[in-house]
Amino acid sequence: MPSGYAGFSAERKGDFIIDMMLPWYVSFFSTWLDYSDADGRVLFLDYDEFRAAPAANLERVLAHSRLPRSLHHCQEALDEVWKERAGFRYNKGVSGRGRARFTASQMDRVRRMMAYYANLEPIAGRLIPD
Repeated sequence: MPSGYAGFSAERKGDFIIDMMLPWYVSFFSTWLDYSDADGRVLFLDYDEFRAAPAANLERVLAHSRLPRSLHHCQEALDEVWKERAGFRYNKGVSGRGRARFTASQMDRVRRMMAYYANLEPIAGRLIPD
């Protein structure tokens, strides 16, 4: 991040994220999406699904990783960690923050950037809901 980032206006921060960080991220995501079609070792998770059923999704991740655990054990582990969540850096758990964070013209730029990657088109609505 540039040294003056903290003092940027909200719109300038959004422009920086879109101009400097998003091109890499969109390319990275698109590449992994292509790779996942060819290799079953990649498991994509949906953030909203994870928030709705964290223990079930943890069970799914562990099974996919060949470290199966019961749903009960996954729930116990999450319950234990959740007690100390203040000591960890957890996402705020809010979907769709980008719509509130970025201006309409910035969101249009994001959509245009994603449009370069044909494999993102079928899931574009999940990535950036209207």
